[in-house]
Amino acid sequence: MVTDGVVAVEPGGIVTADGTRYPAEVLVFGTGFRTTEFLSPVRITGRDGRVLDEDWADGASAFLGLARPGFPNLFMMYGPNTNLGHNSILFMIEQQVGAIVDVLRRMVVERIAAVEPTTASMEEFDAFVERAVGRTVWAEDCHSWYKNAAGRVTNNWPGPTVAYRRRLRDVPASAWAVRPRPVG
Repeated sequence: MVTDGVVAVEPGGIVTADGTRYPAEVLVFGTGFRTTEFLSPVRITGRDGRVLDEDWADGASAFLGLARPGFPNLFMMYGPNTNLGHNSILFMIEQQVGAIVDVLRRMVVERIAAVEPTTASMEEFDAFVERAVGRTVWAEDCHSWYKNAAGRVTNNWPGPTVAYRRRLRDVPASAWAVRPRPVG
């Protein structure tokens, strides 16, 4: 394991900041155990130059853990508040894939160029998550990898996995802001 800064990946290995060459057949890139920094260190810029990390300065949140207003056609899996402490994450990811495919199908059928959650649907979902998490042990006054520095629980889904599946299946079309494709 090499923990020094990598400055180059070359055929057959890597070069670290001090100039040392390490032979390697397989590279595993680990960003560290920064569980509340979703999608880090990738810089994602949305509509009007909005930067996702700036939106998440007080804690990551996403509509159903999948999408964020201001970031058209950006879908996440294993996003904020979709981790589990009580079940298999594979179930959650399967539900997320199904929900994203449903939105993509709608985009094709209805000739939609861009889709993102409405601000209202995001705020409603976020309020639900905050209330529900507040009733869990994860919200207790302690240091936990589920929380960011401000104490916001950004990782865990605060209920049964079947409740998450139900929420994904019952999303009204009005929860999404859409921009149609130009006719022509």
